[in-house]
Amino acid sequence: MARELKDVTLAMDGFQTAVAEAFAAQETLTLAQAKTTFKAFALDVFNRTREDTPWLTGFARSGWRIMVDEDEYSVAVTFWNGVVYIVPLEYGHSQKAPDGMLRRNLDAARDRLRQARKELLGG
Repeated sequence: MARELKDVTLAMDGFQTAVAEAFAAQETLTLAQAKTTFKAFALDVFNRTREDTPWLTGFARSGWRIMVDEDEYSVAVTFWNGVVYIVPLEYGHSQKAPDGMLRRNLDAARDRLRQARKELLGG
């Protein structure tokens, strides 16, 4: 199980790198604007992850939580789900979400950020 959780952490690291690259491309973005944009983007990832979580009783879907830790210069967002069977669901146990939920949405978010960065840089 530790390996699986590490994989999710690595996916999150890649997501954070993509966010940093996208914001670096927009030099006129203020820190406050960047933080607000990042939080809105993270909330979108959270909502998509919840929507993609298979449900029979709704327990796994309702288990998702998001925590935003913010200081003067940065924002850190943590997603988690304390449901005991969430790791098997994340790694394809359900036919309704064979590609998982959180990892898939982090990958999609990274792709959207890269596309936005290309558009900002004009190519």
